[in-house]
Amino acid sequence: QEILRLQHIRAIIKDQSSNQSDKDADYMKILFRSKFVLAPRGLGPSSWRLFEIMRAGRVPVIISDAWVPPKGLEWNKFSIHIPEHSINEIPMVLELYEPESEKMGKRARTEWERCFSYSGSFAWMAQRLIEIADASVDINPPNLFNAWREALKGSQVFYFFREQVAVRIGK
Repeated sequence: QEILRLQHIRAIIKDQSSNQSDKDADYMKILFRSKFVLAPRGLGPSSWRLFEIMRAGRVPVIISDAWVPPKGLEWNKFSIHIPEHSINEIPMVLELYEPESEKMGKRARTEWERCFSYSGSFAWMAQRLIEIADASVDINPPNLFNAWREALKGSQVFYFFREQVAVRIGK
C-alpha cells in the first residue's frame, strides 16, 4: 500500500500483483515505456517480476529487506535495491539514477540473456552448482575449470555436469 501511495509527475504506479500475464497489453505498454520498474518482494523475499523486468531491458528497483542477490551478476550495475523502510525515497533515488537508466537497462537485458534465458540458464546454474560443491569438497579448481571449458567446446556439457555432480554426491 505504501508503494501505491508514491507520487511523481512522470510516474505510473499501478498494482499488477495479481491476474497479470505477458498477454496484458496495458501492462506491457507501460513496461516498455518505463525506465525503471518496481520489483517489490512477493510472498518470499523476491518475485518473478525481477526477471521479467530484466528480460524487458528495464532497470529493476528491488524493494525487499531479505532479498539475497543470485551470485555471478554485478547487480549494482543494472538494478537498484531499496530497503523496505525507504519506500518514500524511491522517487528521489530514481531521479539520481535517471542519467544511467538506458545503460543500466541494456545491462539488465544482457545479464538476463547470459544467466536466465533458455540458452544461458543451464550453464549459469551449472556453474552455481559447481561453486556450491566446491565450497564443501576439496578439489583442484583450475583443473575443474579447464575440464569445464573443454566440455563447453565439445558440446559435452550435459555429460560433464552429470559426472561432476555424481562425483560430489558420491555416486
